[in-house]
Amino acid sequence: MTERLCSPLHSRALTSELMFEQYRVPSLAYCVDGIMSFYHNSPPSSSGIVISFNTASTSIIPILHGRGILSHAKRLPWGSSQSTDYLLKLIQLKYPNFPTRVTQSQAAWMLHNFCSFMPNPNPTPVVGTTNTYLSLLRTFSKDPSTLTEHTAVVQFPWSSSPLNTFDTNSGPGRSTPDPATADAMSIDPSSEQAKLEKRREQGKKLQEISAKARLEKLKQKEEDLAYLLELRRGRREEGGDYYVGDGDGDGDVGDTSHKDDIDEKWLKRLVREGFDDEKRLDDTIKKFEASLRKSKAKDKDASQAPEDQQPVEPEEPSYPLLSIPDTDLTEDQLREKRKQKLLKAGYDARVRAKREKALKEERERVEREREREEREREEKEEEEEREENFGGWKRRLRGEQEALISRIKARSRRRAALNTGDRKSAAAQARMKNIANLAGDERVNPKSRNKYSGTGGVAGSSAGAGSGGASGGGGKRKDKGEDMFGLNDEDWAIYHKIAKRNEPPSSDSEQEDLSKLSLIEQKLLTHDPSFTFQDTHASLSHYSQHSAILAAFKPSFYGNANVAVAGANANPGVGVGVGVGTPSTAIGGIDDIASQWQIHLNTERYRVCETWFEPGLAGVDCAGLGELVMGVLNSVSNSSSSTTFLSSSSPDHSPDSIKRLLTSNILLTGTPSLLPGLIPRLHEALRPVLPVDLPIQIRRAEDPGLDAWRGMARFAGTEEFGGGGGGRGVSMTREEYEEYGGERVKRWWGGNWNGGY
Repeated sequence: MTERLCSPLHSRALTSELMFEQYRVPSLAYCVDGIMSFYHNSPPSSSGIVISFNTASTSIIPILHGRGILSHAKRLPWGSSQSTDYLLKLIQLKYPNFPTRVTQSQAAWMLHNFCSFMPNPNPTPVVGTTNTYLSLLRTFSKDPSTLTEHTAVVQFPWSSSPLNTFDTNSGPGRSTPDPATADAMSIDPSSEQAKLEKRREQGKKLQEISAKARLEKLKQKEEDLAYLLELRRGRREEGGDYYVGDGDGDGDVGDTSHKDDIDEKWLKRLVREGFDDEKRLDDTIKKFEASLRKSKAKDKDASQAPEDQQPVEPEEPSYPLLSIPDTDLTEDQLREKRKQKLLKAGYDARVRAKREKALKEERERVEREREREEREREEKEEEEEREENFGGWKRRLRGEQEALISRIKARSRRRAALNTGDRKSAAAQARMKNIANLAGDERVNPKSRNKYSGTGGVAGSSAGAGSGGASGGGGKRKDKGEDMFGLNDEDWAIYHKIAKRNEPPSSDSEQEDLSKLSLIEQKLLTHDPSFTFQDTHASLSHYSQHSAILAAFKPSFYGNANVAVAGANANPGVGVGVGVGTPSTAIGGIDDIASQWQIHLNTERYRVCETWFEPGLAGVDCAGLGELVMGVLNSVSNSSSSTTFLSSSSPDHSPDSIKRLLTSNILLTGTPSLLPGLIPRLHEALRPVLPVDLPIQIRRAEDPGLDAWRGMARFAGTEEFGGGGGGRGVSMTREEYEEYGGERVKRWWGGNWNGGY
């Protein structure tokens, strides 16, 4: 029975119990599968290293003179199961909204069919080559187009007909559409106009529902208010005559004792209704009245009002004391007159502000109307030009777009030149020259005032006004010359020229260019079929090196014609395909639907396998396969117990000799060892750290998946296995199991218990 390296005694005891009690085997021996594979693929008494790739781990076992040295063996906690899980997580991270669930078996199929250790494994490794995963990533970062060459496209099953689409032409007496029409109907069941009408109908229904809910709420508020008013009215009717009493207690009108009884009953009734006192009742009634007024005012439709109904202007307040002289007024009237003066001043200011606001709104309305008419006129002229000469219209807009993009790029290049810190660049030198001119303390001759007026680049003219430097700030110079900087708006453009910041300057010219560019591109996207989103400024400016890598890493579309769907014989039960294609610009149609059901494997194909050599990629805190092999070589060659396993015919037992024996026969076994590129990748890991004259011979087992069983079958026929009876072999007999229990293990060179006990 095979087991992996360092299996616990408990699992072995359960297996022994199952084999002896259930299957009634006569004898049983436990061995490590990697050693049995080496036993089958090597001559007797051979030495070397076997690397066994198992389901949940990878074992590195040194073998000297045909015997496994398990005391120096190492185990890597990474196998095909962990690799499958890691690939599945990478796919889920790359495609979080994939239409279907990617199963574990599909991920395992992708691992064994598409993943490899190196992109172009060479049969004969060349010393000094760097064909590792990191070098491949550097190649992708330099030229993202090469990533497409390493992309495998996995096509999942898909249907061209949406689930919510029904055939309107099916049924008795209805014609059957042709396949092209059926595909078009299944792909585009409704036009944009139908979708817009549907949204409008839904909006109307929501408005009707909201209006109905508001009316019901308003009606409920009116009923509650009527009930509260009736409650307060009943209090006044019952206790209205008992506010002044004579105190004789005879119950006549105004008797206070009877009033106290009514007050007590009224208070109890208020408590039953949920009010603490009468003041709380009055406050609640006021809140209800205010809420009702607000709701009615909000629901009032202005369009239903009569057209001839004009808003009522509030009457002008009167201030009678203002026209009376102060001598005819008393002290109180004088104080009132001053108050009326303040009130009239405030009223006049409000009227004036209201009039100015109305004039401003009227001017804005006229300006908007004028702009609308101008825009409509320009749109009409442009539409006529487009209909008469579409080619000329398209060339004109394309030329304007290119000019605007060139202008925006020139600004970006200037900012980049300033932000790089290169003081010798032309942009930096021009900026420093402008700063030096601004910092200069030159005088402006009054006679040449007109000459320097309005030139923002004049040196000394801004020193006083702009910086308040040696001239003492604004105003006049020492020589009585007047500073004319700032009279024209162009003078302040100098500060935009010397500005150094990472973000684009918020100048009106740049904002205007961006607005014009957006409008032009919108027209081209609407009317020019050859102009796509990839031709816009947003796409061109954001398609940087980083964006190119992302686009190649996860393409938005791959033509379905370039993907070869795997048949049932290639992968029964999985139903996916693979092929290498190129990105397509097709939008819509069957290919677009199929692309949504595709998985593109590029870097994942090499990243998953590279984890055997760099477990840190998957978060495993362990040394890689190359480091573990080096550790095994060093520990075996420097161990004094290793010489006991060597034959007496080899007198040279030096560490270099032992290393030479081990490195000249490295066997790879286990199904994951069939992944392409493993042998050259292991050679890449060992060659830099081993002496140049030390040979490295790496080979794969004849049948990595079944050679362990063949080795066991071969070993089971030897005398060493059974020992001729009597318990002298490495196997455990039934009698030994019944006497010692399931945890009894014999120590031998192929099992886990070796030399330690």
